[in-house]
Amino acid sequence: MIQSAELFSRLRLSGCCYQIGLFESGGEYFWIEGAGYSFISWDVDDGEWDKVLVYFKKGDETWGNELTPPISVQEVRLPHLTRVYPNPANNFVYVKLTNYKTGSHAHISIIDLKGKPVYSGSFNNDRLKINVSHWPSGMFMFIITAKGFETNGKFIVNH
Repeated sequence: MIQSAELFSRLRLSGCCYQIGLFESGGEYFWIEGAGYSFISWDVDDGEWDKVLVYFKKGDETWGNELTPPISVQEVRLPHLTRVYPNPANNFVYVKLTNYKTGSHAHISIIDLKGKPVYSGSFNNDRLKINVSHWPSGMFMFIITAKGFETNGKFIVNH
C-alpha cells in the first residue's frame, strides 16, 4: 500500500496538469493526470483502480469541491466515560466509570510526570478508591482501558 507521504513525493506539475506516478514491482504501473485533484480507489468488484476527479480549476472555471489536506488532527476524546475526584486529591482519589457494567474488567495505570509508574490495578465494578496519601505532591497521568475503549486524563495530588 502506498502511504500518503510517498504518494505526494511522486506528485509533479506538468503544464496545467498534476501527475502522480504509481509503481508496481519496480516498474511504472500507471499515471493519474488531471487539472485538479483526483481520488484513487480500488474497485473490489472488477479488480481495477478507479480514478475520480473531485476538483477541477482552470483559469476562472472550477468544478467540484477543492480538497484541503489536513495540517493537524483533532484529538478525539470519549466524553463522560471517567470521573476522577477530588482534584486536587489529598488522601484518596476516586475513579468512577460511567456506562460501565458491573462485573466487566477494567484496568488503570498511573504514572508521574517523569513517566515512572506509580500505580497499576484492575477493578470489576464502576468505582475504584486509591490511597494517594504516601504519594508526593504533583501531577499524575492515568490511562484506563475497559470494554474495548481507552481513555486518559490527569489529576493533582496536593498535601
